[in-house]
Amino acid sequence: AADAAPPAHADVAPGELLNPAALAHFEARERAGRHGVLQRVVSAYLDQSRTLIGQMRDALTANNFDGVREAAHALKSSSAVVGAATLSTLCREVEESCRAGDFAGAASAAHGAIVLCGEVLIALGARYPQSQP
Repeated sequence: AADAAPPAHADVAPGELLNPAALAHFEARERAGRHGVLQRVVSAYLDQSRTLIGQMRDALTANNFDGVREAAHALKSSSAVVGAATLSTLCREVEESCRAGDFAGAASAAHGAIVLCGEVLIALGARYPQSQP
């Protein structure tokens, strides 16, 4: 697709919440006349990630690791699109731990993903306040 982001891991420093290249990609689309694309992408991510984190929390509480894996999978993909590479990688770890039956590892990684997602949401909201609900 024309609006696809570059790989989330490109040019991301360790500990960096957001890949500036992914966000710059959407900013360039705005400047090229795709008005509103950045706001739509960020707004959708903000909404979807809050829902997915809620689903992940509920699944953890119920020891439903299929539900944890499904929420992590969706969050992994959407986080990669907005350049939240570290979060995307952590969600991949959740998925892999769930598949391997390592529920303690999955729970630990999921709790980390929940916290990190909160930080990503704050960073995106600060960078793009017009995308807040």
